[in-house]
Amino acid sequence: MTNKHKCQSCISRRELLKLAGLSAGAVACSGFALPTFAQAASTTHENAQSQEGSGIAYRTISRVDLRLSTVGIGGGNLVYAPTDEIRNVISLALDYGINYIDMLLSPEGIEHVLRAVQGKRNKLATQMHIGALYRNGQYTRSRNLRLVRENTEQMLKMAGGYTDIALLHYIDQEEDFERVMQEGLFDYAQQLKKEGKIRALGCSTHSIDIAQKFMATGNIDVYMFSINPSYDFAYSDGKLVYSSERAALYQESARNNVGILCMKTYGGGRLLNAASSPFGRAMTPSQCIQYCLDRPAVVSCPVGIGSVQDMQSAIAYYSSSKEERSYGFIGELQGQDVKGDCVYCNHCLPCPAGIDIGLAMKYYDLARVGDVHARDHYQRMPKGAADCIYCDACEKNCPFGVPIMNTMREMTAYFAKA
Repeated sequence: MTNKHKCQSCISRRELLKLAGLSAGAVACSGFALPTFAQAASTTHENAQSQEGSGIAYRTISRVDLRLSTVGIGGGNLVYAPTDEIRNVISLALDYGINYIDMLLSPEGIEHVLRAVQGKRNKLATQMHIGALYRNGQYTRSRNLRLVRENTEQMLKMAGGYTDIALLHYIDQEEDFERVMQEGLFDYAQQLKKEGKIRALGCSTHSIDIAQKFMATGNIDVYMFSINPSYDFAYSDGKLVYSSERAALYQESARNNVGILCMKTYGGGRLLNAASSPFGRAMTPSQCIQYCLDRPAVVSCPVGIGSVQDMQSAIAYYSSSKEERSYGFIGELQGQDVKGDCVYCNHCLPCPAGIDIGLAMKYYDLARVGDVHARDHYQRMPKGAADCIYCDACEKNCPFGVPIMNTMREMTAYFAKA
């Protein structure tokens, strides 16, 4: 999400169905399916998501012919798991056919994962983040080419000299993008790919603009982007609002054969709890996964895994029924009162103090539900809640009655804590 006010597309339920190419009868069978744009996505997908009870499915990052399971392991929370638990998670995943892990981990965490796949390294596609560093056990990030090079070479050496996917880590701001391009980081990453140390090259971002800028280079194969219904939808004048910019990004990715890897599939866990979900009811892991896999160009959902139970919940998607995967209730929420919940739409902007309010709210929500990286991401924003001048402009613009100024006070206190 950028600081610019993004226009939205107000789409009625009937219009959404028309976009998805579904009849009313199809909806009755499978639930309200939001636009899938299946034909546009077919160049990226090796096959469609698994059918009911048919077992695991795979899709391909077409530029490099890299085949991934449609559900992967988001390994960030594994850093807190005991060694035995990590080994059991990896064993369960491999036995089922899950073949993809995002290793945004400390060197010790990466070592534990790689030890767990000893002798089966070729069965698990690994993903590393160029620019994500751990110093004395604490996560941070850097754009210093020397530090990044040293850290990346260390991780690659631990992983046997290569990684299947490497992402330029967490680039959300224009200035950050320019620095990556001008100070050698992107050139370094491309050189690693030429040397065969990286198979697929991409970036991780929460920004539509940054994703488009990377695609415009013609030199990325994939990118990691936050996707879930709470980020794609809002409400306006009693209608469900689907972000036209986000929809256009997914379609553009499909046209360019650039795959998308989903982060925040569960909204950092927010969507799994009725009390924290902006929809007022909990979604299941299967519903969240299905929603993401229905977006164009999406290859896989590496969902957050911190335990065997988490892995079992994600794998259950493959044996779930169409009804269990259906997220059709979203289409039935039109006109309902959703006052008080921020959906990160940024209708509150422009902010006289220059705060990207939607993004700050997103990091605040993610931090409170346990996202281990959200605090660092928030603290690297150019302007945060502490810069709020409490002018009330945002609350006057907010269509959902979110108490933004009070939340800014809470956010300032929350992130001031060590």
